[in-house]
Amino acid sequence: MKKKLLISLILVAFLFFTFTSNVLAEKIEHQFDISIGAGDGYTEFKIGDVDTDTLKYGFKSLLEFPLDVEMLNLSYSNNFKIPYLNIGGMSIKLEKNLSDDAGTFKDSDWFSTTGMNNKDVIGTSPTEVKDITRWNFKVRNDWQNVAENIKYSLHVGYKQDNYDLLSYDVTQTYLTNAYGQAGTTDYFSGDNITYEATYDIPYLGFGLKTDNKNIEFMFSASYSNWAEIEDEDNHLHRDLTVKGKGEGNSIMLNGKAKYILSDVTNLFLNINYNKTEMEGSQDQYLPDGRILKNIYYEAEQEYTDISLGLNWNF
Repeated sequence: MKKKLLISLILVAFLFFTFTSNVLAEKIEHQFDISIGAGDGYTEFKIGDVDTDTLKYGFKSLLEFPLDVEMLNLSYSNNFKIPYLNIGGMSIKLEKNLSDDAGTFKDSDWFSTTGMNNKDVIGTSPTEVKDITRWNFKVRNDWQNVAENIKYSLHVGYKQDNYDLLSYDVTQTYLTNAYGQAGTTDYFSGDNITYEATYDIPYLGFGLKTDNKNIEFMFSASYSNWAEIEDEDNHLHRDLTVKGKGEGNSIMLNGKAKYILSDVTNLFLNINYNKTEMEGSQDQYLPDGRILKNIYYEAEQEYTDISLGLNWNF
């Protein structure tokens, strides 16, 4: 509840300051970007004894959800200034999936009967994207000269990545005799696992930019040591629900090359990279009413998006 309230206050403040900027800034410049890109990556979680030589829980499991989708990206930025707060600009970005085929989901299991280093079962299935939504709010200070034709700025921001995914028509292969007969497979038609995850990432970072005639280059790097995740997946064939929470860190890199077409229009290529790693615990809600609590849990996401788009200045 507190997290949602904080996000709402940030957005309200952004909108208020933007639309009252004619009073607080001598000249406000607005930029609007629209682009379409291709994404490549994954979001996953591991449970059980992930990094040990023994199986305290009796199992280890890894669920890997692909994120190989096309994305629509919209962003707005300005040079809005609040001198006494050292604010020199604000931006907000929204990313939304265009395609719903994300690639191949993998569900791997290890059991105590064969040991930590022997994978016993692997399930694969297509993945449907019900929804991928990412948004990113950022505030920076004024651009400062660091060298000839090179400027830098510092920024703070808040990023949230939301996933709603579905795997279906699973093929389950038994690699050992721990769960089934080694070398055999089972096929289950229909919906398999639903997965919902939210990554919340407040961050700090810096940006660099340079321009040469009709070409401008920008680079930014950001880091968070305060990232959080909450996720939930439902194993539909087993009537099993699991919920996880974790905390960790995230690194974000962005590069942008802009070609100036006119005073108001630019063509740009944008490359965006994110890696987030979490650690926490998971609870499992079994069909018979029992709850297995505080299972060791790790989650992470890693993806790269490359997009091409147009920018308007007004």
